[in-house]
Amino acid sequence: MLIINNNNNAKKKKCKIVIWKNQINNINERNGKKVKEDKKTEKLSKEEKKTTGKLSKEEKKAKKAAEKLDKKAKKNKADNKKEKKPNKFIEFVKEHKVASAIIGLILLFVITIGLTIGISNATRPKDVEIPNLVGMTEADAKAELAKYKLVYEKSGEDYNSEVEAGKVFEQNPVYSDNYKVKEKSTVSVKISKGTEQTTVPKVAGMKYEEAVAALEKNKLKAEKIEETSKTIKEGIVISQETDANTTANAGDTVKIHVSIGTGVNQVVMPNVLGKTEADAKSALEAKNLVVNIEYGEDTNKENGEVLKQTIKSGENIDEGTEVTITVNKLAVVNKVPLKINVKEITGYKETTVNENTTNTNDSMVKSKKAYISISVGDKEIFSTDTQLDNENFNTTIEYSGKAQVTIVITDENNGKWTRTQYVDFSKDTIIEFKK
Repeated sequence: MLIINNNNNAKKKKCKIVIWKNQINNINERNGKKVKEDKKTEKLSKEEKKTTGKLSKEEKKAKKAAEKLDKKAKKNKADNKKEKKPNKFIEFVKEHKVASAIIGLILLFVITIGLTIGISNATRPKDVEIPNLVGMTEADAKAELAKYKLVYEKSGEDYNSEVEAGKVFEQNPVYSDNYKVKEKSTVSVKISKGTEQTTVPKVAGMKYEEAVAALEKNKLKAEKIEETSKTIKEGIVISQETDANTTANAGDTVKIHVSIGTGVNQVVMPNVLGKTEADAKSALEAKNLVVNIEYGEDTNKENGEVLKQTIKSGENIDEGTEVTITVNKLAVVNKVPLKINVKEITGYKETTVNENTTNTNDSMVKSKKAYISISVGDKEIFSTDTQLDNENFNTTIEYSGKAQVTIVITDENNGKWTRTQYVDFSKDTIIEFKK
């Protein structure tokens, strides 16, 4: 049994020597690389010492070499901590400087673009719907805008009859369905001051500009309505729809009607008196006037001559105005024979006058000379001498229409005889005066 045990121990010793030798070889191959401590080997060495008591020379030599190499390995390990292993990337950069610079710039560009896009996406304002603020108080409007990350701005205050005081009556941008703005956008509002009372001034008869100024002074607005007028000058207020001196709300609109004149061109009325009908009509139509013709009769004027015009010459009138002219139109002139029996009208008789003369008894005849005057209307048209014993005085009268014909016969003895007839010159064929 002892022999067997000795053999076993010898085998064990040989194995350990081999192990130590292998360790030495491995340490040499690593050239200073880390040598792992084999706790098991040390444990076995202690056990072997206990078993065998003493080591052979060969074993001691191998062990001593192993311990020496182990110390060297630990020293290399400590040195390796101080001296790091060379970086391949750094070596590449050192060997390829140009290529590395280009690659670096490309990487820097890509990184910059990426960061820019990332920051832009992270900081870009979102689109939000704008709320309806009309009718809200200032506090409610501010709170409502804060919900949407919008900025509140008060642009002013004004009177408003539809929205009570202290509430929003106008906003900009104006609210509409689905209307969106960017976050942090500013929304400005106007706050109502409520309704203010004022008095409407009288502006009828003023120039338009003066009327507007008067209304604005009373905190009212003007709405212009243009009208044509033949009597009110252009630019003058014809009327106002809200009566003067009545009470109104400040900010209300007063409608004022303003004259724009006639709205048509004006012309000067020409003088057509004494012109023929054709010439007068042509002159008036050249002024774009409407001509209306009436006829009258004036025997003292030429037939066809303009006697009257309804608008005086020299007046400014609108184009298209109707003008009436009266044209002289005499009836057709007829020649009617006139026959007068002078002897019968005057009752002439031949008489003898006896005059006492010395130693003589002569007869003397009375004078027979007479005068005839003929008038048509108030105008004398004919006169001549005749004889009192003329029984057939004849002449012709030219006239048109109807008229009164008068004859007057006188003699040298202060005799006078007058006769009158009403004659229709268009029908009567003879005018005869007898006893």
